[in-house]
Amino acid sequence: MPVCVNSDYNLRNFLKQLAPSLVLFALWCLYVVAYYPGYMTFDSKVHFDQVMSGGWTTFQPVVFLGLWKLTHTLIAGPAGMFLLLLSVFSLGVHLFVNTLGIKWWQKVLAVVVVMLAPVNVMLLPHVWKDIALLAFLMLSLGLFQKSIQSSNRVLKVMALISLGLAMSFRFEAVLYLWPMVFYFVWPTSNGLDTSRKYLIVRTGVKTMAFIAVVFVSNALMSQISGAKKITLWPTMALWDLAAVSIEVDENLLPAFVSGPSMTVEDLTQAFEPWSNVPLFSRTKAGINTGIDLPYSDEQYQTLRQTWLQLPFNHSQAYIKHRWRVMMELLRINESKDSPVALYYNHTMSKYNGTYPKNDSQANVKIEQVLKAAVKGFYSKPWFYLLLGMLAVPLLLKKQGGQCKWQSSGLARALTACIVLNVLVMLFLAPAAESRYLIVGMNFSLLLWFFVFSTDPS
Repeated sequence: MPVCVNSDYNLRNFLKQLAPSLVLFALWCLYVVAYYPGYMTFDSKVHFDQVMSGGWTTFQPVVFLGLWKLTHTLIAGPAGMFLLLLSVFSLGVHLFVNTLGIKWWQKVLAVVVVMLAPVNVMLLPHVWKDIALLAFLMLSLGLFQKSIQSSNRVLKVMALISLGLAMSFRFEAVLYLWPMVFYFVWPTSNGLDTSRKYLIVRTGVKTMAFIAVVFVSNALMSQISGAKKITLWPTMALWDLAAVSIEVDENLLPAFVSGPSMTVEDLTQAFEPWSNVPLFSRTKAGINTGIDLPYSDEQYQTLRQTWLQLPFNHSQAYIKHRWRVMMELLRINESKDSPVALYYNHTMSKYNGTYPKNDSQANVKIEQVLKAAVKGFYSKPWFYLLLGMLAVPLLLKKQGGQCKWQSSGLARALTACIVLNVLVMLFLAPAAESRYLIVGMNFSLLLWFFVFSTDPS
């Protein structure tokens, strides 16, 4: 019996399946038109200076420098790196969204939400290691979910490589991304006699082995590249010590880090609660961070011990300082003089003559919108993190009613990463820059996709 095929119906289905990809490509083009060749701020300038000169240091991960060196040979300046990171992030979004068990129009909405979230519009145009972290992290998520959907081990290996790269871009990332590693290496199928305790231990060992490989790989790359070792943690230690010194009215800084005339009053006039940078340029007595003039091994040890004793010897003052930093970072309680550059910095540092800032009409219009949007609650980290936490009880309810919901493991991993991202930055954030919570904010958005998703399998 002949079967009639409705060509219009097939075309409509094809267009529905293609719609999320078309919308994503359109938004990718919008970013390129509005922001090409990307933005190089002070941090980017330091990175690019080393790419150009070949005098690498561990001030930033050498994997980031190597990646920029590669893109610079293809497309000079920041443009190659900007296009790479934007494309990697977009590909990750494409893969991830298309594994969700939601309707076509919901996939379109998911793409729009991620790509046009105010925090991403503000931060994605920057050529920063934070954006590299987010881009390869999103790619690893997309690849892993696709590997589960298609039972493809090659994709799983690619996902792990992408995750390892993401963790290489910021030294503290391992502290809040290990739940993702744990989820990725958790066995997808087990024997009936395998105990859960055994699986947890085995997966924990695999997780530690993976993290060890990432650390060893980065150390080897630093060694092979000949990068000069730069120790950055003293900048955090000195800022914390200065804050507590002001609070207890006693100079707690070791004598070797500053001039002999250093006083609490000098620290007070130089200190800002939203960034550690002003402290190192405004004091009259001067502070040596150990970057340009390294300390001796004994001095590093003395500074480390003094810093680590703060939470015990001056717990109230230390907690007050770190809590104030977190309130600035979440933008719950912002200082009146905190600069907009903490949230986004659409400037072209130093190289504006060679690689001029995008001054297209699209850029001008978007910048006008952002200047107003930056003050709105929808641009603040606390809003995104709150959204993520509101999704958690709905996910728990869904898990209770759908025992075989396979994506529950990833949802738990993302939730753990969000919480750990906040906790890590509570103690380690050197400034109230929104980019330090970019992982937590994007993961919070992804949790809501799981609320409406079913397993496509």
